[in-house]
Order: sequence, then C-alpha cells, then structure tokens
Amino acid sequence: MTHSLHRRGSYEELKNDFVVLGCPATGVNKVGSAPKTQEFLSICYKHGPINLGDMKTGNIYNTTMDDILASVTDGTIVQCTFDNRDKIVSLLKELNDRRPGISVIISGVTDVVQQCMHEAGLGPIHSL
Repeated sequence: MTHSLHRRGSYEELKNDFVVLGCPATGVNKVGSAPKTQEFLSICYKHGPINLGDMKTGNIYNTTMDDILASVTDGTIVQCTFDNRDKIVSLLKELNDRRPGISVIISGVTDVVQQCMHEAGLGPIHSL
C-alpha cells in the first residue's frame, strides 16, 4: 500500500485517490484501542476500499480481513485506500455517526477532501 506522501500524478489522476489512516494516540487512547481500531477497520471495509491493512500484518491482497482484524493490538495504525469520492463521503458520515474512538486522517487532493468533508456534514478541514 503506498503511503499518501508518495502519491504522484496530475489533479485528474489523483482527485479520486484517498488514503485514510486510523491512529490511536500514545498517552491519550492507545491503551484499550484494539477494539476501536477493529471497529474502524470494519467500517472502512464495508465501504469498499481498494486496499486495507497495517504495516505488520499486511493487506487484503496478501492476507484475509479476519487475519488483519485478529492481529490488531493496542497502538496499531491502519491504512485504507479508496478510489471513489462517494465512498469517502459515505465512510465519513458513518465514522461521524459511530465514532469508533481513534483519530482519522484523510489524505487526498485538498479541495476534493474539503468537498467530501462538507458533504458528510463535518465542516472545514482543520489541518493541511
């Protein structure tokens, strides 16, 4: 899975390219975060990512979703990649409703991510 900092291409090539990270925070919610991260992954998986996983276990192309979920421990950082803005809007709405309890970071073309945030009812991006 390519990290979002290594993405290259034109606006047209990248406007439907989204990386979503789920991160518990050390000293804030790392302890006891495994079930929260598993819930986050399950929500993401339901919305049809083109890839999903973590750095230690792998991704849905080389292992199963069940193995990925079973390998999550407190502090595991997970990544999901999407190729469709409608999926991101739907995902954001569900994450906002369910609030799994870990930080969510979305990388993509800034103005497209901002549009998705507004469509999901989340308001402006708070950092770039």
